[in-house]
Amino acid sequence: MTTYRPVRAFLVAPLIVPFVVALAVWVAWLVEGRAGDFTVSNALEVIPVSAVFGLPLIYLGEVLLGIPAWLLFKLSVTAFARISHLLRGEHSWVCFFMLARMS
Repeated sequence: MTTYRPVRAFLVAPLIVPFVVALAVWVAWLVEGRAGDFTVSNALEVIPVSAVFGLPLIYLGEVLLGIPAWLLFKLSVTAFARISHLLRGEHSWVCFFMLARMS
């Protein structure tokens, strides 16, 4: 029963994304001062549209990036430490400057 647990996780986890997109749209409207205009029907329009257009890309990214990363972390405990070191610390300033330049 536990052998199917990773497969189930990779199939079910991306399904939350359309709801997160609807929440992000609501927050954007809230920041703009138009939160009163965002109704349940707007959310019900955002969720299927983001599911139709977003989920195929999310599953593709999961196959191309998520599964190899999971296999790498499954094989080596130190790989997690190495990758997390790359994503934080000395290299975070690069992301900061890239984001600052984009805005």
